[in-house]
Amino acid sequence: MGIRFGSSNPGGNLRVGSETVGGIAIGSEVAWRRTASAVLYMVGYGRDILYTLNITTGTATQVGNSFGFGVNERDPSGLALHNGTLYMFGATNNVLYTLNTTTGIATRVGSATEFGVSEAFPTGLASHNGTLYMVGTTNDVLYTLNTTTGVATRVGSATAFRVSETSPHGLSSHNGTLYMLGNTNNALYTLNTNNGRARRVGSSTDFGVSERFPSGLASHNGILYMVGTGNDALYTLDTTTGVATRVGSSSRFGVNERDPGGLASTSSSGSTPTPDPDPPSVPSALYMAGQGIDALFTLNTSTGAATRVGSATAYGLNLGTVNGLAYHNGVLYMTGGVVGASDSYLYTVNTTTGVATRVGSAASFGVRETGPNGLASHNNTLYMVGWINRALYTLNASTGIAARVGSSTEFGQSEARPTGLASYNGTLYMIGDDNNRLYTLNTTTGVATRVGGSVTAGVSNFNTPTGLASHNGTMYMVGGLVTGGVFGDSFDNGRLYTLNTNNGRARRVGSSTDFGVGEAIPVGLASTSP
Repeated sequence: MGIRFGSSNPGGNLRVGSETVGGIAIGSEVAWRRTASAVLYMVGYGRDILYTLNITTGTATQVGNSFGFGVNERDPSGLALHNGTLYMFGATNNVLYTLNTTTGIATRVGSATEFGVSEAFPTGLASHNGTLYMVGTTNDVLYTLNTTTGVATRVGSATAFRVSETSPHGLSSHNGTLYMLGNTNNALYTLNTNNGRARRVGSSTDFGVSERFPSGLASHNGILYMVGTGNDALYTLDTTTGVATRVGSSSRFGVNERDPGGLASTSSSGSTPTPDPDPPSVPSALYMAGQGIDALFTLNTSTGAATRVGSATAYGLNLGTVNGLAYHNGVLYMTGGVVGASDSYLYTVNTTTGVATRVGSAASFGVRETGPNGLASHNNTLYMVGWINRALYTLNASTGIAARVGSSTEFGQSEARPTGLASYNGTLYMIGDDNNRLYTLNTTTGVATRVGGSVTAGVSNFNTPTGLASHNGTMYMVGGLVTGGVFGDSFDNGRLYTLNTNNGRARRVGSSTDFGVGEAIPVGLASTSP
């Protein structure tokens, strides 16, 4: 929040006849909102380059001029967006790469050979519930991938996915379920991420469109897309019947790409997730972090009362200046710093014990931002606002390093103390206690636009909004009454509010003060169910 207390602030490529069938992978990880400006990417090993795809015409546009991706990778197959980074692998070098979406140049991840598991033909890649998954045709099994070392770990003991599928290809997370394409049966499957077993979707033959070589799969704006090397085309897939519908009528994507491979989207997977065969248990919860008691809480959205999570003191790390809180790809993240220290960091928080673990070693996020406040997961990217540089950032959830968004000063609104950040209905919102306003944020320029009037208008004993979160379709806010100047000699009346995103008006939830637990300084708010 804009208030600091104390002295610191914190390929797998299978040759079938004359055709090269690329295993593919995909998609965006499980998320909850749709992105209007999302991009659908494809790699092809006909021309060994990265493309963007037009989902109306099915035509491709080349990205950069780096044929072979700058690393002599001639068999690109899997493609997936994971924690804000585009990953790819290929069967020429059998390694994992990150991809630059401007130049199309790849950078190798780690030094593992054949992913450390003798997988010489990787084919499908997908980010699902915060984990990067892979399939390959050498061993015909599901793996998880370490994004630091590039090493794979087998999931379960199922052989050929228990459905005699010996040629797995595209992989994608879609509406809470992990899907896979198979070339043996030319079918769509759901995958159990506990035991690696597959379940066929529908009974269609060749997807109902004579596509015998499916290769890439991606969830894009709530729709499951597929590419195949049989017809060299883009399709949408019905996840009930497994039947495909061709997109457009372009030949070879309009760029003479005969061998489409991996497919990936920057969008969320769309609407509320439907359960997969064995989904992980993620209870719906609204979390709050506090600086008064220095602990994690869950909030009752009917009464506004809090329940402490675990018994850890200062999050187990002597954290005394906690600020932002966000649930991102199945993990609860927090920003803050140690009492008496001058730097701030990114942390993960255990939602059972309330204990925090530092992410990386980047002091002040590598950008000298010692006043991190709002934190939010938006369109598969972790965002942060800070009141030292008064700017919007993206955060790497693996390293804790931030990158500034745009060059605006005080968000273009003279808002010097941003305090809360939340993603709601596809829009990134921010609140600030300088103007006590709700804003929408442009994630390209970092510029804010005001929504309605003051969020404190008409609300008694409330002058400082501090945390913001979307929970079960409602925007919530926490805050209180500060007296004694900018940093506050006194912070009282910690309370929960609902917030109208049309006019910026707040309404108190329940009648509890300090959340019924004596937590007078609420700072971060996050939901597992936006």
